[in-house]
Amino acid sequence: MKITNWKQFARQVRSRGTLLSNLSDFEDPILISGCQRSGGTMLAHALSRHTEMVEFDWFRDAELHAGLILSGVERDVPAGRWVFQTTYLNECYPEYFEQEKAFKLVWLVRNPYSVVYSMVSNWSRFALNELFDACGSGQLTGVYRDRYERWGRMGVRMVTRACAAYVAKVEQMAELRARLSEDAMHIIEYERLVQNKESELARICEFVGLGHDPDIAGSINTNSLHKASRLSRAERHQTAELCGAAFDQARALARG
Repeated sequence: MKITNWKQFARQVRSRGTLLSNLSDFEDPILISGCQRSGGTMLAHALSRHTEMVEFDWFRDAELHAGLILSGVERDVPAGRWVFQTTYLNECYPEYFEQEKAFKLVWLVRNPYSVVYSMVSNWSRFALNELFDACGSGQLTGVYRDRYERWGRMGVRMVTRACAAYVAKVEQMAELRARLSEDAMHIIEYERLVQNKESELARICEFVGLGHDPDIAGSINTNSLHKASRLSRAERHQTAELCGAAFDQARALARG
């Protein structure tokens, strides 16, 4: 059966536990990751428009397309250098360490208030629950852990699930930064990217070995820059409580 959505991907591909089996088929691939809802699709779109890259068909779900290609489900792909969004790896992130051929990983860090708001308000329930089950549930402590152990996922508010997933993704980023070489991973702040797109894209292109292409900056916009302000006071307080330390760590790693 043709896979056209993430539920099918979860059943037919993720359940096999090997999501990057075909990454070695590509020369010098660029991988875009980070916590979900952090601008990965926007950055992948921008880089795929570079004259030296193969451009995705953006009328489909490009990240799902990437998952199908890298897992070997879809094999009929054009030759050339590719950028793949790999945010979806989640619990399978150790596959980055198993690769024998070189790749460039660009990891986006975004403030947790915008991420949590977007996960809760603009994301499918399935996607949030899948991420929480795969990465976030192990982050729960105290009263949140008690509620989870007593009532399962339904005992944990959506904001709490989103916060736990955010923290888990930062932990993954920190492990990747510690174990991958300096020339394999570059961490960038979402806010800096959208506010200084020409200079930040130039830095990214230099890291991944791409020449100057001013046209790609048109894919970077500031439309979602103020989502952080849309959380309620209670939600903002909880996000600060659960994600504040992780965000500080992520920014410190991004700033070297």
